[in-house]
Amino acid sequence: MSKRSEGLITDFYSNGFVARSAPAAGTTCVATVTPANPMTRANVEYLTYSVKNTTAAAFTVTATVSDASIGGTVLADWDFIVTNGVAAQGSLPLDLPGLRGNAVVASITPPASSVVQKVSIGGWFDGMVNG
Repeated sequence: MSKRSEGLITDFYSNGFVARSAPAAGTTCVATVTPANPMTRANVEYLTYSVKNTTAAAFTVTATVSDASIGGTVLADWDFIVTNGVAAQGSLPLDLPGLRGNAVVASITPPASSVVQKVSIGGWFDGMVNG
């Protein structure tokens, strides 16, 4: 096994992260991870979500994974329509590398006073990035 392979395996097992956001209803849901230095990148392995519509008519929310900030470059996104009294939840397997040195942000928007949202992302920091 090469030193690069060994280093990546070490990063995968020892540099894991989980970021979670579970704000009050009506608040934008944002989970952020930031590499410790500009030569590292965040690799997002999964996104989990939960959206519960307590009283509104059918409501569409968008889950987004973005580079650097909530307004940054969208790396991936999904739309969910949640009707009154219904909850949507699940986990999406990903293999989504962020850009070197930048934060990776998972969010669910738009907020609504009757919609409770939760999001989390998990993965690992790659310190062996060379490009």
